[in-house]
Parts: sequence; structure tokens; C-alpha cells
Amino acid sequence: MAVALMIATALAQASPTATVDVEEIGPAEFRVTLKAFDGDERESQTAIAGVVQQICGPKLPDWGKFEATRQINVAKNAKRTPAKFVQLIRCVEPTTPESPAPRRAFAPDAAMESAVKAIALGFLSDHEGGDGTASWNLLSAPMKQSHPIADWRARVRKRAAAIGAVPELRIAKLTWYVDPPNGPPGIFVALDFVGRSIKQAHLCGYVVLVRSGEAQWTVSRIESGSIPVEVARTASSDHLAQVKQAIRCVE
Repeated sequence: MAVALMIATALAQASPTATVDVEEIGPAEFRVTLKAFDGDERESQTAIAGVVQQICGPKLPDWGKFEATRQINVAKNAKRTPAKFVQLIRCVEPTTPESPAPRRAFAPDAAMESAVKAIALGFLSDHEGGDGTASWNLLSAPMKQSHPIADWRARVRKRAAAIGAVPELRIAKLTWYVDPPNGPPGIFVALDFVGRSIKQAHLCGYVVLVRSGEAQWTVSRIESGSIPVEVARTASSDHLAQVKQAIRCVE
């Protein structure tokens, strides 16, 4: 199927300015890149669904690694700048579906909740505070593979320079997942955090921890955003609320 047709299909579902690139990276394996898209992560996957279907034809798509890059434009009415989404796809032969295995029973107790909060806060203190080595050591194996330590250190240094000094942080919300569908087995917990620092009036985002088997908790994802002090000081209450929502501030 011609790439031009794939792009046209995606643009019919995505924003008018969006573009799609399709790159074959191996036998029946593709990298689909959606650029200048102003929707969120779930909308981006919907936008490329037509492309993925055409790529795989009679085969079924196995949705692999996903990455998103977005910057928040706090100076223009809290509008999110267009994002870039990269999705790896492997086309596989259809198989007879098996009955899904029952999900294992899981009920975190107060001790486990306290433990994951402490781990997340320790990681965030390193990540937001500029310690690239310590925060990298807490990453899961797939995260370490995706983010070589030198690149991670540079990212953390840049983040810390924008924040200014070690920030004040707290965990605002926990959400648990056990053996999520279409993902690796394990116990996952998403921890939404909020805080502040000298340069940033609001620090917000979330950390996802995972535990497979009896192994220790590791970080499988981190998303963070911030609102500079000068922006928060001059913004209207509606503008500030919009920006806080865009960077996942949970009160």
C-alpha cells in the first residue's frame, strides 16, 4: 500500500496539520510517526489506526513501543503545542483466540502503598533534582534500553536547571493495574505527583512503577511538566487552571 495513501487516511482522522511517516524497520515491522498532532496519546493511536490496518493488510497489528513528545506553551492561553508520536508496529498472522486467563487477585495494603510512595518520591527527588545516575538506576530494563545513561543524565540536568534547587513534592493519587491487557504481566502503580520549586510554581506529572514476580519496583514511565513562577503570578485563574490540567496536576 502506498505511503501517500496511508498518510491521507491518517490525516482524515487526525488534525489538519498532522503528517504521518511510515518506515519499514524489519520483516513485517514498521515505525509509524505522527507529527504536528494536537490530540493526546489515545487520540494519536486512533488517528493512525487506518494506516496500521493498511500496513498489515490481512495480518493483525501487534502494537509495540510507544513514545510521545510534547511541549506545553504556557504563554498562549495554555494551548498545547502539536506533538510527535512514534508507534512501533509488528504485523503477525492471526491466531485462534484463547480464553483470557483470569486476572490474579491483588489488593495492596497500607504498607505497600507507603513503600511505593517512598520509592516514587525518592526517584522524583533525583529526577527533578538533577541526579541523573541515581534516577537512571531505578529505571526498568526496557526504560534503560530506550534511554542510555548519558542521554538520561543530560535530560535530567536540563530538567533540574529549569526547576532550580531540589523541589518540594508529594504524591497526590495512586492508581493500581494488575497484568494489564496488551502489556507485559506485572503489578503496576501510577503515582500522580504535585509540587513546587524556586523557579516553578507548579510541578506536576506521574510516575509508573512496575513489579514483575518478586523483583523490586522499578520505574517504567515518567511524565512531568511545570508552570514557571512568573507565569503563575500573572495568569488569570482560568488560564492557570487550563495549564494545570494540561500537565496533569492532581489536587
